[in-house]
Amino acid sequence: MGAHAGTHIDTPSHIFPDGRQTEDIRLEDLVGPAFVVGFDGKQSLAASDCSRANIPLDATRVLIKNETKDAWMDQTAARWFSERGIKLLGWEGLSIDRLDSEDLPAHRTLLENGIHLVENLDLSQVDPGPYFIACLPLKLIGSDASPVRAVLIEDFV
Repeated sequence: MGAHAGTHIDTPSHIFPDGRQTEDIRLEDLVGPAFVVGFDGKQSLAASDCSRANIPLDATRVLIKNETKDAWMDQTAARWFSERGIKLLGWEGLSIDRLDSEDLPAHRTLLENGIHLVENLDLSQVDPGPYFIACLPLKLIGSDASPVRAVLIEDFV
């Protein structure tokens, strides 16, 4: 099994040779209140889509639900999330960038700004709104990614 198999978290070393690795992940960033936002049917997510999405201003963990599995986030959206102080960004598709991308601009922007990137979530049974998330990676030493078990609890106050 590869480190990028199934639902997984990417670390900065996935893009940057001297970046942090899985043993450097701050678990407190991966556990706590989260907000699920739906962008069903969007092929490419842009900053203008994000600003219209009613994401709470204090949300620090955002999960993006999109039934278009080969959708991607453009760099304007990645910058938008980076400017908001997000700690964790979850993505329902295989990759937050286009599958044929070689330079991975959304990965680059998010990871260089300290955002934990969780990809390949299954949010098919989840409605948009507030939740509590526990997203726990394996402690793989020296790895640029790790499989995670992401659990959402609804009606958390």
